[in-house]
Amino acid sequence: MKIYLTAIIKAKEEYRNEVLKVLQNMVAETQKEEANELYTLHQGIEDKNHFVF
Repeated sequence: MKIYLTAIIKAKEEYRNEVLKVLQNMVAETQKEEANELYTLHQGIEDKNHFVF
């Protein structure tokens, strides 16, 4: 069974770098899981506080 998930995260401007660091760590750890096929993080171009998995 495959699971598809989309998550949208809107960080407050003053916490953007901290949130980005946490999300990047989540991606790195999730990619280590054997069943993981694809897990990527995207950051908005116009709104750098907008993140999508």
